[in-house]
Amino acid sequence: MSKFLIAILVIGGLYMGYAKYTENKFKEMFRSEIKAIQLPEEQKQALQKNVPFTLDVQNNYPEIIHIAKFAKDFQMQADKVQYAKMGAHDKRCDFLKNPKLKSDESYRKGALAVIEEDNIIVTQILKHGDKEVFKISQPLKECTEFSQLKNPEFWDSE
Repeated sequence: MSKFLIAILVIGGLYMGYAKYTENKFKEMFRSEIKAIQLPEEQKQALQKNVPFTLDVQNNYPEIIHIAKFAKDFQMQADKVQYAKMGAHDKRCDFLKNPKLKSDESYRKGALAVIEEDNIIVTQILKHGDKEVFKISQPLKECTEFSQLKNPEFWDSE
């Protein structure tokens, strides 16, 4: 009887240990992906073609900073600044629209845990010359998409 009990405890311990190992593996995978976020030079150049601004991404984990900088001689119009603010609002949580977050449950659980534990923040800055026009920061855990990922029963059928 005691050998049976010991065998059950060993099997249970292995099962629980493997679950924890798997969870940590996916958390570290997601953390590594976030820490590696950058805007490649080719992509910067392609995005900046025919537009009067430069783009940059600074990864100061757990804060990811997107910067759009207009040249000093560019005429900033109030309606364009408002449009940029609205676009920035829409884009902050785009990272959470990654299809892998919906299709891979283990990855999703790891990602959601890291977002909460590390308090990952996305900041968007618009500059005109050296003057900061606006700066918007938002923790990913406050995004609507984050809440939706935590509750798969509310996902739209696709």
